[in-house]
Amino acid sequence: MTAAVVTIGCRLNQAESDMLVAKLIKQGVEIVDELDSAEECYVNTCSVTEAADRKSLKWVRRAVRFGARVVAMGCLVDADPRRVLSVPGVCEIWNSDRKQAEIDGYGPHPRRSRAFLKVQDGCDAGCTYCRPSRVRRRLWSISPERARAEFVRLLDDGFAEFVITGLNLGRYRGGLALLLAELLAVPGDFRLRLASLEPEAFDAELLGMFAEERVCPHFHLPLQSGDDALLRRMGRSYTTRDFAQLLETLKRIRPDANVGIDIIVGFPGETDRSFRMTRCFIEAMPIDYLHVFPYSRRLGTPVFDAVDCVAKHDKQMRVRELIDIDMERRVRYRTQFTGSIRRAVVESSETVLTDNYLRLKLLPSTPAQTRSLIRVRVMEDGCSGYEVTRPSIVKTAISQRREP
Repeated sequence: MTAAVVTIGCRLNQAESDMLVAKLIKQGVEIVDELDSAEECYVNTCSVTEAADRKSLKWVRRAVRFGARVVAMGCLVDADPRRVLSVPGVCEIWNSDRKQAEIDGYGPHPRRSRAFLKVQDGCDAGCTYCRPSRVRRRLWSISPERARAEFVRLLDDGFAEFVITGLNLGRYRGGLALLLAELLAVPGDFRLRLASLEPEAFDAELLGMFAEERVCPHFHLPLQSGDDALLRRMGRSYTTRDFAQLLETLKRIRPDANVGIDIIVGFPGETDRSFRMTRCFIEAMPIDYLHVFPYSRRLGTPVFDAVDCVAKHDKQMRVRELIDIDMERRVRYRTQFTGSIRRAVVESSETVLTDNYLRLKLLPSTPAQTRSLIRVRVMEDGCSGYEVTRPSIVKTAISQRREP
């Protein structure tokens, strides 16, 4: 039997797909990358935006066209199962409970250079725009001991970077600091990277863990708006003042930290003044990159029927303004590290990713093993650097590719 596993969406979905791959391999199934050679295809869907819905359904239809037995799972299945089942040829759907039951007890089998370790699921924050948290409400965490066991196995398999992930990672039972302490107690040459974290997750214990050099100086935070009135309408639990204080704290603890944010543009009620407040807040803050999302109406959310929606043209204009800021901030951040030496995980024969989230391009002649940690010198675009721990020259150039 051959099977393909297609993943749309976040790192949590990717981690779950890795666990499904581990189960299939244990059952003797051969995992293939091409749909035309797969007898079965598992599509792990996303429903964070309408664009994610469309992409998920596109992959479901594509798998059906190739003649595979198609099983769909993920957030779109939970949010709108009839829409998925309306695709002729879908054989089976798994809701979140079924999916978790299928993969429970299986450690991930990553198919990339970094290992994504799922430690938490579920969210009770109640943000008024969010669909995934409404279909994955049940809070769930693995124990620190189980997380450590999976971590050690992956470490023994040759992985050196581990991305700790969950739907709302800050809701990890017992506290995220406890989990990090458990993993950092394991000897070895590795590093931990945290996936997106809500601002309220940063308690004193967690902040204290960031002085540890094996925790990557990279933080991704969902700001969503720089207007306190809109934050309240979104159901967010912080103010812009709270967020500014958090940014100041993170930069004080780790001055080299690469801090990125999520922003929703065109949320119902966002006026020109609201958007200007958001833009001014971003420009005044030590923010190094942005993920910008135009607001997407999600069935089942409290603001689905809002009447004060923002015109499509206005949303597009505002998105472009913030993308311009994003590109400027990315260049400004990278420039700070020109000539510096950073540790990087080898992603492929072409790229590495530094601890502070700079993706560097390697020339084909670079002698570097995938998954390993090496030291590289960051140079200006088009210039060369070298791998410090080897006598041979390793040339690098800062890649312009943006992280999806």
